[in-house]
Amino acid sequence: MTDTQAAPLLQRLDKDNKQMLKDMDSMATAEDAISGSPTFRPMLQLAARGSFFACLMCGFVWTAPMNMWMKNNLSPALVGYMPLTVLLYVFTLVPNLGNTMSNFIKALVGTFWACFAVWFMNGIYPGGMKEGMSASSSTAIAGWIYTFGFTLVMLWCNASLLLKIYCLSYHVWFALEFMNPLSKTPFSENFTFKLSGTAVNCMIATVISGLFAVFVLLLPYPMSMSFSNAKRDARKAAKDLSTLFMKAAQYYCGQEASVVIDSHVNHSSKLRAMMDSMGTAITGAWWEGFDLGVRGTIRGLLGAHLTMLNELFDQLLALQVAISTEDFGESHLRIMEEIGSASMNVTVTTGKLLNFVTDAAGDGDISAAESQDIMAQIAEVKVGMKKLGSDFDRARRTFSLPVHAELLQESFFVFTLCAYGRIVCEYADLLANSPPKGGSFGAVFTSAVRSTWSWSDMIDKNNINFTARYMVAIIISFMYSKYLGNNAPGCVATVTVLMNL
Repeated sequence: MTDTQAAPLLQRLDKDNKQMLKDMDSMATAEDAISGSPTFRPMLQLAARGSFFACLMCGFVWTAPMNMWMKNNLSPALVGYMPLTVLLYVFTLVPNLGNTMSNFIKALVGTFWACFAVWFMNGIYPGGMKEGMSASSSTAIAGWIYTFGFTLVMLWCNASLLLKIYCLSYHVWFALEFMNPLSKTPFSENFTFKLSGTAVNCMIATVISGLFAVFVLLLPYPMSMSFSNAKRDARKAAKDLSTLFMKAAQYYCGQEASVVIDSHVNHSSKLRAMMDSMGTAITGAWWEGFDLGVRGTIRGLLGAHLTMLNELFDQLLALQVAISTEDFGESHLRIMEEIGSASMNVTVTTGKLLNFVTDAAGDGDISAAESQDIMAQIAEVKVGMKKLGSDFDRARRTFSLPVHAELLQESFFVFTLCAYGRIVCEYADLLANSPPKGGSFGAVFTSAVRSTWSWSDMIDKNNINFTARYMVAIIISFMYSKYLGNNAPGCVATVTVLMNL
C-alpha cells in the first residue's frame, strides 16, 4: 500500500493512533535494514569463552602443577578422566545460563543413577563376574537382570532425553565391566566408597564438566541469561506481531495486489523461529531463580504470553493466506471504503495494548495506575471491534444477499482482526486482575518426580515405541560389544548417545 493510497485512512485515525502507526512503521523499516546474523557476535563470544575453559580443563593433563594438584586434592585417577570431562562439558554447554544449568542437573541425575546402580550391584556381588564363574551363576543371572532391567526402566520412564542419554551411556559401560570376568576396572565394593573407583570418578567428572559449563556463561561477566532473553524475545515478538498485523491491514485496505505480501510471509517465518526458541528460554529461566519472589510471577506471565503469541501467530498466518489471494475487485474496494478506517483502528489500538502489557509483564508488578491504564486500553480495543463489526454489517447489507460470495474473504478479514483484539484483551485482563504465581521449589520438585512416573505418559504410544525401539537396539549392540567387540563399550555407547525421540 503506497503512502498516497493510505492517506485517506490515516487521516481518519486519531492523533495517538497515527503516532503509534508511524512508530511501528519506523521500527519495521529499521529492522529490515539490519544485515547479517544477529546471533553471530554472541556465538563468537561463546566459542571464545568455551575454548578457554576447555583448555583450562585440559591443563590438568598438560601442566605438571595442575596435574599434581588434582592428584593430591581430588583423586589420583581423575586425571585419566579429563578427556571424558571435556566431552561432557561440550554436551552440557548451550548459549544461555538457565538451559546450561538444566543440562547440568539432568547430566548429574542421570550419572548418579548409573553410578548408584553399579555401586549397589558391586555391594551385593563385589567385583561382578570373575574368572571361573559359570554363565548360570547367581552373579551372572543378577548381572543380566541388572543390565537389561535397568535399561528398560530408564527407557520407559518419562525422564528427559538428555538424562536418559547420560545415564545409559554410563550404565552400558559399567554393565560390560561388571559382566566381564577379565575386567580390571576398579569399582567401589561392599557398599564402600573409594576415590579410585570408576563410578566415583565419573560422578566427579560430570560435576566438573557442569560447573565449567556454568562458568563459561558467568565469567568474567554474565553473558546470556534465559530470564532476560525470555523477556527480550517477548517484547520483540509482540512488536513484530503487531507490526505484521498492521502491515496486513494496510495491504488489504489498498487498491491493488503487490509483492509486499511476500515480504510479510518471510518476516513471519523468522518470527516463528524466534517464538520457538522463546519457549526454551522460559523453561530455562526457572533454573536461574527457581521462581522465587516476583520471578515466578514474571515467568508465569511469560508462559501465558507465549501461549497468546502462538494463538495470534495462527490468526496471522490464516489472515496472510486469505489476503494473498484477494483480487482487489470492485466489491472489495467498495467494502473496504466503508470498513478501512475501523480496520486500521483495531490493528493499531490492539498493537498498542499488546506492546503495553508485554512491557508491564516484564517487572511482574502491576501497579494500580498500570491496571487502570490496561483496562482503559481494553475498553478502547473493544469499542474499535464493535465499530468494525457495525461498519461491516452496514456495508454488507448493501449487497444483494446477506451472505454474498464476493464478501467471504472480507468477512474472514474482519473475523480475524476481531480475534486478534479478543485474544490480546484476554491476556491483558489476566495481567491486570489475576496474574499467575510461580510454584515453590518443593512443589516443582514433587511435580517433576510424579511426572517422571506418570502412568498415562509411560503407556503413551510414542513412549512405548521409543522404549521398544531402543531396547532392541541396546540389546543387540550390547551383545555385539560383549561377544564380538572384546567387551569394548564403543558400539553400545554410541547407540545410547544417538538416541532421539
